[in-house]
Amino acid sequence: MICITVEGKERYILELLSEIAGLPSGDWLTVEVRGGDGAIRWEGGRLVVGSELIASVWRALMGLGDPKRPLVDAYARRFGEGVRQALEHNGLPYISLGKWPEGRPFALFPSHDVDQVHRRDLVVLARDLYRMGRDVLRGRFRSVASTVEEWTCRTDSYWNFEKWRRLEERLGVRSTFFFMEGPRWSRYGRRYNTWKLRSVLKELVEGGWEVGLHGSYYAFRDARRLWKEREALEDIIEVRVRGNRQHYLRLDPGRSFRCYEEAGFLYDATLGYNNQVGYRAGISFPFRPYDPERGKAMDLVELPLGIQDVAVEREGVSEEDILRLAERVREDGGMLSLLWHQSAFHRSPLYEAILRWAEGCGAWIATGREIASWWRNRGRVKVRARWTPSHLRIWLSGAPRRLVLSVSLPGGKEEFLPALPGRYRMEGGIVDIEEWKDV
Repeated sequence: MICITVEGKERYILELLSEIAGLPSGDWLTVEVRGGDGAIRWEGGRLVVGSELIASVWRALMGLGDPKRPLVDAYARRFGEGVRQALEHNGLPYISLGKWPEGRPFALFPSHDVDQVHRRDLVVLARDLYRMGRDVLRGRFRSVASTVEEWTCRTDSYWNFEKWRRLEERLGVRSTFFFMEGPRWSRYGRRYNTWKLRSVLKELVEGGWEVGLHGSYYAFRDARRLWKEREALEDIIEVRVRGNRQHYLRLDPGRSFRCYEEAGFLYDATLGYNNQVGYRAGISFPFRPYDPERGKAMDLVELPLGIQDVAVEREGVSEEDILRLAERVREDGGMLSLLWHQSAFHRSPLYEAILRWAEGCGAWIATGREIASWWRNRGRVKVRARWTPSHLRIWLSGAPRRLVLSVSLPGGKEEFLPALPGRYRMEGGIVDIEEWKDV
């Protein structure tokens, strides 16, 4: 449907906006970058995108925007509307791929990092002794008493696998647990023997949860180490590990994405903040990072992190603030990504409240593997279309199950159609959808 005439970063950004908006490629509308403003306008038989808009999107991707107002999401919606208006101006239909299965309004990706599984650990003891000393000096005796009570309690407050499972089973959702398989007992190393947790991991996998890798602290620039950690985890669960999130959200944008791709991951879920809520790159949607060496998008799918339990606590944001961000994501049809640590079940009320809100809004709640697979398959759909007055023929190749199309004919309103062969009557004419067999 659209033909992009630029190359390099400009092409990457326009393809990113097109992928989010679900705009298939074709020859109905030529898109070019021209002018120093941020406008999208119809000019000289072409859709012209101002260079300042491209620069604004790039700055947001580099982390220079407001994380609580995902700018890339907003620009993608604006770009889609610009294409729609240009096609209507030329008396042509508008076709776009639905963002989520069955036309769901947005997606939610719930996850848990497994940093620790037992409270009685020497590193935890050293940390708590330091904090208690600090609290005594500051007169926070209630906090000291709470810490002492946790250490003398018979139950282990860090062992919460069954609690998370019961909560999510009650809500009818499944999440992703990221387990470590790197060095042990170093300052930032794992605090558990993953092999001894084999029965827990197997129960999660058999119950429909996903197990991903929580890449070790120093592995964020080391593809070989990540590869070994992934294989070690796969040996335990006997299932392919498709996703990664780095310990402490360690990320070097210039090197890490390439490492994750070379280590054999379908997706990464590291891009986020430890100290504040919001989207670090100004985008809530899954996306493929830019590869500067090849001048185009990587195969790796990045699932940006939006809300982490620790960041909520450190920034001191309220539930209203959280739901305000969630509402912005819903309005743009994006992906709300949650990280609640396995050891922190005491923070689960907010997690449950967000899940219930999303379910009430009709969100698609899925694991990281499901979301990344969907986004990759959706991005590979091939579309060809032919329009004669009152009759639109669409040929599709590689359409994933449950994909819907958003279609509006000249003079008619937008309607959603299943991406399945058949004849559909709409306001303004007839739409025939067929399988494209000779791709």
